[in-house]
Amino acid sequence: MPGMTHRRLMLPAVALVTLCVASCATTSGRLDFPQKTPHSWPTVRCTPDNRGVAGTTQAAIDSLCWESKTGGEAASEPTVSDGRLYFSGHDRRLEVFDAENGDRVFRERFDGPVSGTLVGNGAITFLTDQVEQRAFTYGFGPAGRRLSFPIPPSACAPRRLTDSTLLVAGLRGMLQSCAADGRVVWSRETEGPILSTPALVDSIIYAASGRTVLAINARNGTEVWQHRSTGAVRAAPSVKERVYFGSSDSLVYALDPLTGAMVWFASVDGAVATTPVAGPDHVYVAVNDGSVYALRADDGTEMWRHETGAIANLSPTLSGHRLLVATREGRLLMLDAVSGIMEREQRLRGPATVSPVVVGACVFVADTKRRLYCFGPGHSASNAQIP
Repeated sequence: MPGMTHRRLMLPAVALVTLCVASCATTSGRLDFPQKTPHSWPTVRCTPDNRGVAGTTQAAIDSLCWESKTGGEAASEPTVSDGRLYFSGHDRRLEVFDAENGDRVFRERFDGPVSGTLVGNGAITFLTDQVEQRAFTYGFGPAGRRLSFPIPPSACAPRRLTDSTLLVAGLRGMLQSCAADGRVVWSRETEGPILSTPALVDSIIYAASGRTVLAINARNGTEVWQHRSTGAVRAAPSVKERVYFGSSDSLVYALDPLTGAMVWFASVDGAVATTPVAGPDHVYVAVNDGSVYALRADDGTEMWRHETGAIANLSPTLSGHRLLVATREGRLLMLDAVSGIMEREQRLRGPATVSPVVVGACVFVADTKRRLYCFGPGHSASNAQIP
């Protein structure tokens, strides 16, 4: 697999810096970015509802557009906005890459792993875990630099609740709403650790903690309902007409989003530790037996099953009528979302570490060999430009 040599820009490690990216004019500690485009992956699972759906775009993995080396393994799926890819790592680094050609344009090291990123409101927000335990926001353009503030230890990316509040999900069992200045708006303990970023729909937070899925009012932190599973729920739900999640009890559940009442459940042949993809007509879920299932969204009937040959512990991504699956066997698969038939496959250097991220026709994925890949149509990066 061809490699590429990329320039590196090392900035001094300081408590707060302003992202200074090549090709962006900076003045007085401010970063000027182009206007936000409609093609982006600004938050975990693309949208706050965790559906893992990249609009109606049709991604392609015909060829490797570029490959870059990262400082360490990914701590969370990358985010992409305005031609920049933000990569958070277990090696305690935040790295920024040019999404079109794979050049690294920024790198900063912290005292703890960077657990996830969020792009929006003219800024990049990210959390540091275990050691530093702080939330950082770097402003773009007129916003300039902003202060950081302490947070509970977190293993997942933040979620924006409003223009002025941020949701932090705690590794020790806590949900916390924080204002931009770090003031705690509300905080509530949960049954167990929260390992993945909760969903947010219509001011209701849907989080997985221990054996329960919780619905929490985002304005004041009060509980709307909770549903207890017979197994551990390790991944946050996705939300469309229903609240979809899987459990270690080898079941996939669909709940009423208003009441938490169970609408249906479906049995699969292994524990589920991933967030389901909620498509227009089907729910897609990766299961630890190595299979990806397509279930009918209205009643949970199994429509098809595809055997990947490896533990399926990463959530799939839906792009138009194509389902993208990254596996621990080091493969990136493209399946027909209606039939489950594999259309194309690409090999990685090592086991995949993040769910596929789709922007336009391009697919981004990372592996345990500290490699970040961009796949797309055609035969070169010029054929797969980021909108």
